[in-house]
Amino acid sequence: MEARETPPGLRTCGPIWTRPCRQGPATCEVVDGLAPTTRPGADVPRGHAQATARPTRVLLGDGGLAAEVLEYGGSVSSAYRAVTGHYLDDARPWQVDVEASSPDLYVLPVTAAVGAPGLRRELVHAWAGTQYTTIIAPSAYVASSASLAGGCIVAPHSVVSSFVRLGRHVVVNPASTIGHGTDIGDYVTISPGVHVAGRCVLGHGVFLGIGAVVSSGVSVGSGTILGAGAVLLTDAEPDSVYLGIPARRVRASEDWLRVI
Repeated sequence: MEARETPPGLRTCGPIWTRPCRQGPATCEVVDGLAPTTRPGADVPRGHAQATARPTRVLLGDGGLAAEVLEYGGSVSSAYRAVTGHYLDDARPWQVDVEASSPDLYVLPVTAAVGAPGLRRELVHAWAGTQYTTIIAPSAYVASSASLAGGCIVAPHSVVSSFVRLGRHVVVNPASTIGHGTDIGDYVTISPGVHVAGRCVLGHGVFLGIGAVVSSGVSVGSGTILGAGAVLLTDAEPDSVYLGIPARRVRASEDWLRVI
């Protein structure tokens, strides 16, 4: 891996950059890149040495988002993947039961890596550990004045601007932007290519679909879903589905989104 200069305010720990979160306990830390380890016997891309070390972190989930997070460090990485019992697969050696794991795993750094807010909340509630960490891709930009709570994911080429506040377990997907002074609640999912303008307020469990736009100063109620490509110009009610340009309420949503 090509050497990189350590950014101001971060400390080096092998190939990992870390810094304390601006909110939450001292155990919460921002992680830029993951340690390059993989399970014994796994295929390793050309140019990467094979490692046999056991994983040193946990991801809640074992789907597409978890796979993306494992690549953020620019190398093959591994983590225990905690899933519900009916998703356990003997062919995936680092999978563990989210509700019945070894106590040794509960002291490891953990991040919920599923896209749907409702399912992410369920996995967090099922996991007995509390060492939630925020993962920031090296190519993402997070302003020094922004505040990130524990368990967030900030994907490559995304922008978190000045004085933004992210709640717990927020997922900011690739190439999305969050404007200055925006306040985002817990378990929000911001899909790829979303643009949230400045001074917006997003309630807990909001889901913004691919390429959606939220105009300046707009508030989105908790549990609301904004469809792909929609442009929201006025405040959105909670527990609702909004579609179109301009976005309009089409129906109520029964619960937080669980399946994407």
